Amino acid sequence: MRDTKPYVITFCSGKSGVGKSIIAANLASEIAASGINTLICDANLHFPTLHLLFGVEPLFSWQDIIEHPQNIDKTAYRLQERLRLVAGSTSPSAQLSPSDFRRSLEMIITNIVAECIIFDCYSGAGSEILECCKVSDVVIIVLTDEPSSVIDAYGLIKIIQSHPTSCSIQLLVNNVIDREDAEDTSMKLNRATTHFLSAEYPTLGFIPYDRSVRASIMQQKLLGDVAPQSGATVAIAQIAMLLHYAVEDRSTIVLAT
Repeated sequence: MRDTKPYVITFCSGKSGVGKSIIAANLASEIAASGINTLICDANLHFPTLHLLFGVEPLFSWQDIIEHPQNIDKTAYRLQERLRLVAGSTSPSAQLSPSDFRRSLEMIITNIVAECIIFDCYSGAGSEILECCKVSDVVIIVLTDEPSSVIDAYGLIKIIQSHPTSCSIQLLVNNVIDREDAEDTSMKLNRATTHFLSAEYPTLGFIPYDRSVRASIMQQKLLGDVAPQSGATVAIAQIAMLLHYAVEDRSTIVLAT
């Protein structure tokens, strides 16, 4: 137990295949490397992937938080000096009721020591995603420049905004050619949200298309270990620094000019 609530970030996306989990994993590593004690949690309890991206196989998973609450700290697998992982279960029979999931969120935030907690959700807009958003300081919605990704991101934002939450929503545009492409993508989304939801959402940053990303996935290594000088690695480091400042200041993210 501790007095200070950790800074909570939730990653989600309207569409699958936009690189959300890859970004979450690499950002978590960069934030931890900057000196922030970080916990990343795989909130995709049906098809978890974070342990694969990190190339590890933890003995304990999210479900153990409910089944063995006295051992909650053991569920946090140490990846680096300042980075730990709560993995999702690979057992198809492992299911949590909505109330158990809500309780497990509270237990993670309250009992596992961390300055920053990152929840990586599945794509879409299920009840678990909304519960993660409710406890978050910032929700980062990952999208690409594909029209279907923009449309699904709008649908996700609409659902999140229809539920009571005090979180700040930020956009992160992935797999684009350059800044102009990213700005065009976020502009298209904000055109829809402004018209239909009377709201506009800032862009935290963008990550350019990079062949090194595929190589890191195949090798089950972080992007910075495979290609430390690549464009995607540099972009992730810049975004991680913004998140570092947000965690330290306990405020919504101050965007770079």
